Amino acid sequence: MDPLTALGLAANIIQLVDYSTKVVNGAREIYGSASGMTEEHRNLQSIVTQMKELSSKLLPTTGTPRSDEEKAVCRVAAECNIISDQIIELLGKIKPKNSKSKHQVALAVVKNKFREKERSELEKRLVNCRSQLELHLNVLTSSDTKARLKALVSTSDGAGVKLGQLQTHIEALQKGVTVTSISPKVQTQLQELLDFSEDACQTIVQQRILNSLAFEGMHGRFEAVDDAHYKTVEWIFEPAGGGDFESAESDKINEDSDSDEGDDLRRSSSELFKHWLSLGRDIFHVSGKLGSGKSTLMKFLCEHDRTREGLQQWAGDRKLIFASFFFWKPGTLLQKSLSGLYRSLLHDVLKSCPELIPMLLPDQRNEAKSMPWQVQTQLQLGTKDIKAAFSRLRENQNLYEQHCFCYFIDGLDEYEETRSEDYTEIVRILSDWTKESRGNVKICVSSREYNVFLNAFSSARRIRLQDLTRRDMERYVREKLQTDESEHSKTLIQAIVDKADGIFLWVALVVKTLRDRLEAGHELIALKSELDSLPDELEGLFIHLLRSLDKSSRKRTYHLFAMTTKGNTRATGYLSPLACSFLENYYENKAFAMIPDFPYYNMEAATRNERAVLAYKSINGYCRGLLEFKRNDPDDETPRLTFIHRSVPEFLSTTNIKDDMNLFLKDFIAVEAISQLLLAEIRSAAPRSIQRGEMSTTMYRIVKLRFDSKIERHPFLFLEYLSSVITLHEVPEDPEALRFPGWLRHDSTWSWEIGSSSERPDGDFSFRYITSPLYASAARGDIEYVIWKMKHDKNTLGSDDKIAVLLCFIYHGLLLCDSPSFVSKSFEPLDLLLQRGLSPQAMIHNSCSTNNLTAQEEMTFWVHLILNSLQFQLYNIESEQRRAFCKTLETFFQYGADPRLAFLIHEGANKGNRIHAEYLGRRLNGKNIKNELNGNFRIHKDSYDFIAQKRGKVSLRELIEFWDFENQAAILQLLDRNLQELERESEGESRITMIEETVTSEVLGNQAELTNEFLLESDLKKEEEIPMALLSKSKVFGAWLKAVPWSHAVVFVLAIVVAILIACLLRTFNGG
Repeated sequence: MDPLTALGLAANIIQLVDYSTKVVNGAREIYGSASGMTEEHRNLQSIVTQMKELSSKLLPTTGTPRSDEEKAVCRVAAECNIISDQIIELLGKIKPKNSKSKHQVALAVVKNKFREKERSELEKRLVNCRSQLELHLNVLTSSDTKARLKALVSTSDGAGVKLGQLQTHIEALQKGVTVTSISPKVQTQLQELLDFSEDACQTIVQQRILNSLAFEGMHGRFEAVDDAHYKTVEWIFEPAGGGDFESAESDKINEDSDSDEGDDLRRSSSELFKHWLSLGRDIFHVSGKLGSGKSTLMKFLCEHDRTREGLQQWAGDRKLIFASFFFWKPGTLLQKSLSGLYRSLLHDVLKSCPELIPMLLPDQRNEAKSMPWQVQTQLQLGTKDIKAAFSRLRENQNLYEQHCFCYFIDGLDEYEETRSEDYTEIVRILSDWTKESRGNVKICVSSREYNVFLNAFSSARRIRLQDLTRRDMERYVREKLQTDESEHSKTLIQAIVDKADGIFLWVALVVKTLRDRLEAGHELIALKSELDSLPDELEGLFIHLLRSLDKSSRKRTYHLFAMTTKGNTRATGYLSPLACSFLENYYENKAFAMIPDFPYYNMEAATRNERAVLAYKSINGYCRGLLEFKRNDPDDETPRLTFIHRSVPEFLSTTNIKDDMNLFLKDFIAVEAISQLLLAEIRSAAPRSIQRGEMSTTMYRIVKLRFDSKIERHPFLFLEYLSSVITLHEVPEDPEALRFPGWLRHDSTWSWEIGSSSERPDGDFSFRYITSPLYASAARGDIEYVIWKMKHDKNTLGSDDKIAVLLCFIYHGLLLCDSPSFVSKSFEPLDLLLQRGLSPQAMIHNSCSTNNLTAQEEMTFWVHLILNSLQFQLYNIESEQRRAFCKTLETFFQYGADPRLAFLIHEGANKGNRIHAEYLGRRLNGKNIKNELNGNFRIHKDSYDFIAQKRGKVSLRELIEFWDFENQAAILQLLDRNLQELERESEGESRITMIEETVTSEVLGNQAELTNEFLLESDLKKEEEIPMALLSKSKVFGAWLKAVPWSHAVVFVLAIVVAILIACLLRTFNGG
């Protein structure tokens, strides 16, 4: 075989191996994909779908286009629509019907290869069509803009002078000077406008302070408490006369001395409480057994007008400030801690009395005031700040001259004790509040009958709820069972109330059990024996109810308990009745919601409602009333599954019940079940029917659960599938949703919002919910998924805006998450961006940030990192953020980061660990231009104090030396290297500028010289002109040699020599 033939054969073999490799990789990717498509096809489908939606919006719905430009836009948009449909149809033909069938996957790969040319041509046509569409839109927009500008110019003559005069008048009015050149009426209107502007600024500052105090679930427990049953607790405000103290119907039931004694006790308790409201002081204690209705009564009192009326009598002419807090032991840390109590009460106090903000939070108020009004960011208030503010509130005696305070605090026994702050400590704190105020602060508390509370609070200001609820229980039982006036009914009601011993929850559960018996056909007389078999205590009743279930029902109940426990951190649940209706499907297939042929896709509304009602009834039956569906708030249309009372999760945590539950939970993973049920609920809805806010909430709940449980692993199949489902089912977002984002916020409804810098007509900012699992994972700290996504999905980093938003969420997660495993990996995405070719000097829009980055100039990727990282605790050698950041800092310098940054504290600037920054990153004619970032940036106290010691200004190098990183020597060496390179670049730019000026001067001089010689010696011969031209060129070349460094000149000469040698060799080779 001759050499050329062998070479051709080898090339063919290589080509075949390459083709086979691509086929196998494509088949493997499709087989492992939840959507049945390759990553390339998924991205293409997403882009084409968006293009189709955009072009459809450009087509006229009614009428015909008027101008030629509009007709051209419509014509091109229609063509885009057609091409998009062709591409989507082609992708549908290529896609296998069943991605788990190896035969169909192989067939899909072959189809893809045969259709590759057709797909490529369609893509090219779509790109060309899009370019034409952009051109026509630009022309159309330009024409409209020109017309508007022409109209504007025609009306703007003399406006500049008038505006200048108006500005002068406004400044004079602000100083209180009367302006004689404008009428008194106009002066009054302008003054009112200025006052309105000041009021608006104050409102913004106040809202920022309140937002910084609020926390997730702050009023969650209060909202979760059931409203009082009809008239069951109204006795607390009944008149002393007793004429209508109880209904006549109730009196028929109890005509013995016990009833009279109970009425007297309720009467005296009512008088005691009302007297404390209007005239009393110190602490009023509502005590009671578990489940006796303490929280229900406290919520009733907080909402009732009679409470405020009585307190207003006590307040007199002073301003009454009322606040409440409900402890919640199964909830978040702030819901069961002193810190949460301080935050919540302080929030409610300042909301009622915002004029106290400058006194209680002066530094934070100045910090909020110093921020530009258009920057919507949340202040960071630490526990020390909150305690200091509350101390000012308690200790300022002058405050009580015009104000008085009343706090209602529910569930002291729900407070979670610590080593340093136990029940005794919280009792001491509450007592000190009332004593230090000298009668200007009083508190109503509720708790179980623990000795620490009974000993600390006066029995003269206490009511025992279980002694006062008999009449309420009788009314509740009678109305729920709908009994008649027979003796059997009266006897049954008496027996239920007697056995309850004041525990209202026991009554509610027993009544539900008896109602189920009545609906099953049992006679009322037979219920007495059923009642006798029930245990007296709550825990015994819980055990009895669970043991009454058959094995299958108990398994489902325990599974629902496990899922409710996972999602019950805010006194509200995750699962709706519709989601619970898919539980049987989950038992059949643990990934049923992810199968391509999902049988419940796009269900009709009537069918969805039927399933929800059926699930509601079945769960209500076999859970025996221990779980219920409850709305999180009055505006929530969908009820969620939650425990009927906080005592239920306490009961489930006991050893015996946990052991029994574990027998049924061996192969059951609650988080996986919740994820599948919620995903099924999404897929069962009609496409584009789920609002973005609701989708954002559901998405974040799933991501949070999976992140906290650490069950999401490579290759992240569930999150990837969730992302694709959300894209198909959510309401489409504005194409500008991620363009120039303004700020990030996490609201109390479990959703993320990102603000746009494009203001609305009313002057406010518009906000869009974030529905991407990628961004939620970054904010939660699932960096492994973020890195995997960056490596496998090109669309993740498809634009500068997407990069900016992703960076914002990563920095946000860094600030909130202190897990060493998270922090150690949190900077890896930044390193990956550098490896993918993103220069440290690449421009990243600055305003999407966690650190009030409000500069008018856009900032580089590098500056974005530095200004966000200033908040980290970089000086403390124990800080995980320090260890991770110093490595990334070295990497940025390796890639050429510009170290010419300085940080300064402006004179007279507000406190609060905030600084300004400036950088020398741009040049013009070889000169540095100092760019100061317009705004102030939060910085950690350690670094702030160092800058203050250095007279308020330091360079980045000085700051790095202060941080004293372990790799400081390497960082400073790279920093100096980058500075030297920048100086050489600066020198080169200066020389190039000098060359340009010299060449220009020489050329102009030579042109003048040649012109003069031509006029004076027009009869010179042509051959005599050539040396003169060469002479002028030689002068220019000489000037260039003088300006260029010798190192550059040597390289230039060597290049010419090499070029000549190569030419000679080629000539010799051709000649041979």
